[in-house]
Amino acid sequence: MKLTTIVRAGQDRAAVVLDLPEGWDGSVDHAESAPTDSPPDPNAPTPGFTRYFLDVAAAQRVIASAGARVRWPAAMFALPFEGHVTTRRVLAGGPAALAALRDLAETVRRLALSGDDHALLQPALVPASRARLRTPVPDSPLWMVLHGNSPTVWRKQEGMDPTQHIMTRVPAKRVRPVNSLLGQDEPLYLPPDAQLSFGAELGFVIGAPAHRVSADQAYRHVAGYLCTNDGYSKVYTPPGPARPGDVHNTTQVADKATDGCGPAGPWIVTHDEVGDPHDLLLWTRQDGRVRNRSHTSAHLLGVEDAVERLSHIFTLQPGTIVSLAAAGWDGIEDLPSDPASGRTVLEVEAERVGALRTPVYYPDAPQQAERTGRSPYYFVGTVDGSSPMDRLLADRAAAEDAGPPALPGLPPPHGLWMLLGNQRDAASLEIEGRASPAVPAPVAYPIASLSVAGGDDTGEERLVEVPADAGSIRVACHLAVVLGPEHAYGEAPATAVDRVAGLAALLAIHDAGPTERLVPPVTDYERRFSRFLGYCGDVRHTLGLATSVGSEADIAAVRAAHLQVNGAIHQASTADYVHDVAATIAYLSRAITLLPGDVIGLGPLGPAVELPSEALVRGVSVEAGVEGLAPIRVRVRQA
Repeated sequence: MKLTTIVRAGQDRAAVVLDLPEGWDGSVDHAESAPTDSPPDPNAPTPGFTRYFLDVAAAQRVIASAGARVRWPAAMFALPFEGHVTTRRVLAGGPAALAALRDLAETVRRLALSGDDHALLQPALVPASRARLRTPVPDSPLWMVLHGNSPTVWRKQEGMDPTQHIMTRVPAKRVRPVNSLLGQDEPLYLPPDAQLSFGAELGFVIGAPAHRVSADQAYRHVAGYLCTNDGYSKVYTPPGPARPGDVHNTTQVADKATDGCGPAGPWIVTHDEVGDPHDLLLWTRQDGRVRNRSHTSAHLLGVEDAVERLSHIFTLQPGTIVSLAAAGWDGIEDLPSDPASGRTVLEVEAERVGALRTPVYYPDAPQQAERTGRSPYYFVGTVDGSSPMDRLLADRAAAEDAGPPALPGLPPPHGLWMLLGNQRDAASLEIEGRASPAVPAPVAYPIASLSVAGGDDTGEERLVEVPADAGSIRVACHLAVVLGPEHAYGEAPATAVDRVAGLAALLAIHDAGPTERLVPPVTDYERRFSRFLGYCGDVRHTLGLATSVGSEADIAAVRAAHLQVNGAIHQASTADYVHDVAATIAYLSRAITLLPGDVIGLGPLGPAVELPSEALVRGVSVEAGVEGLAPIRVRVRQA
């Protein structure tokens, strides 16, 4: 079965691919056949069949009116039903929901072939020629790309000593926000100064929530597979070769978060149709030319390992997309066949999954001139006057499932941003122990790692539990910015302040366990990514009650901060920040649409404080505060 999302009546709707015999409704197909020398279309239906997209919610009403019945699992409707069904809501129903979808599609197929009232089925069937596809899960709670998952290829690509150690089994970082997602045939509008690279990668999608799942149970939590294109804009990466200790690997996070640089689709294909995901050929094409061919057997971490290792760090929620990284050459250089045309077409294909097409337009193309200054996330995703944010807000169930809003009336954040380093002359204070970069270099974390403080300041401590197998626990206070009420894109420092809905204190908790458990020899690569994973635990960070700001002076004001651990107070100040709020928003919004409700942590204020391990059994009281903002009071305890 193939499941995706179509835009219909201003809504993102779950749809199932349904191929019906040509002429089933009495029509005659006069379309000309493709020339015999044309390459076969991997997405084409079987000859003699016509492709439709079955609108799940509309089909449910159709079969009900026809007297047929499909039993829907209760999990699908644990959230309010508002006349349509999103793909993410279907996935939340787990295997039972997918089984119900198969029953639904089969029931509609039988009705279509029965010769009865064909007009009855028309509201539920959208011909492929008229369907507007989006990425299968446009409101994905997490879009994570593994990295360096094919060490044999890396040795060749990097020209390394074949005996040199590269990595252990550390699932690496790269979190993409939803603005980076594109669906089938949706265009990628490259920003100025972009130097695109790309490549085919196999992704899988989580169905039932996965929390501390063993490898032998992993497939029970995988809904299916899809093609992903690892786009990378290089807008944020400093020029020149990477050097030890620089921020290239961090600015890559922003490059991968660039609007449209994470195409995924064209649909989710269930396991019964794909078979072994570790025995698939992958192709990368540009303008019809094969640029790379690889095989998923080259991966070090497979589906089972990725689910097990990631789910033991944080919960994988339904709709989560995980890409297994490049199985072949990592990062294919953009070489269009006709540069003068201002466009190119990328295609990534996975055997038995399908092919994902992405038209690319370069900054000086006429299509770019029409949208100068407009956010590609909104420009590309707006269908019939309905923007992606409109559709997220329309489906309140999806918004509630992703977490409570950071401020009243705003959608939930789609990614927690923490700056990698932002302290003047204090390399030892940085998240990765490096000197502060000259640019705001962000790291995006799973939204599951963020909790939001309630609206009433009762003074009571919130309980934050860390796993019993955690390593050393360190806490730090940040000043955080909540974006809104409008999105931010292409902002100058002067306009960036108008995109601030509020400021808040943020308490970050780091578990050094993933780093401490590394077995020598250990590379710098492994050390960096294990530190990243230590920030990813469920509700690991707490965002305080956000305070609205009334002026540019309020936003730019220097604020004192403190971190209190078991009565001991550690003082700091936002004057130590290298990059202020306006500069950070302006820099990140160069090519990334920052959405209302997104959170930017400006970096640690003062050194992180290690909690005494022996005290975690009974709990350690921690307070984080920033002048003029509501303090955060938590009790960190071992679960």
